[in-house]
Amino acid sequence: DKTAPEGTPAFVAEGGVKPLISWEYEPKSIQAKKVAVATKFTTEVMTDIEGFTNELSRELSSQVRAKTEYDILKGDGADGGIVGLESQMPGYSLEGIKVNSPNTYDAIEAAATQIKSSSMGNFTPTHVVLNPQDVANMKLTKNADGDYVLGVPGIWTSKEQYMAQL
Repeated sequence: DKTAPEGTPAFVAEGGVKPLISWEYEPKSIQAKKVAVATKFTTEVMTDIEGFTNELSRELSSQVRAKTEYDILKGDGADGGIVGLESQMPGYSLEGIKVNSPNTYDAIEAAATQIKSSSMGNFTPTHVVLNPQDVANMKLTKNADGDYVLGVPGIWTSKEQYMAQL
């Protein structure tokens, strides 16, 4: 993290003295972690080793992926795990955006604006991760004519339901 910033950019005349900008860095480190799983199977299962291997690979991969994704967002660092993004991100604090009857779309735009504003334009969010219930509510939102805002529900893939580009 950058700390103790000093100075700002400024317009200067040709040959003029350029303003100095400096800051300090507070070192942070994250140790790589591994998510793993093991299972047992009987010798009878070996009679269909190809089918079993495919099923086992699908199942274990699915469980490891689910655990990894959950901990990336909500991990508490316990038992050698990782600390998730949710506990490290600042709360919403942007003032000045006024919306009558705000909804999920408004909250996403406000959060993206806070990131852009607080980083002075250095960071622009490109994706948002959503709760499946929020996704369902967004997919079912209709305009004044009764048309679905995001198109007909049911045409999104499962990945698109939880992560969408901004």
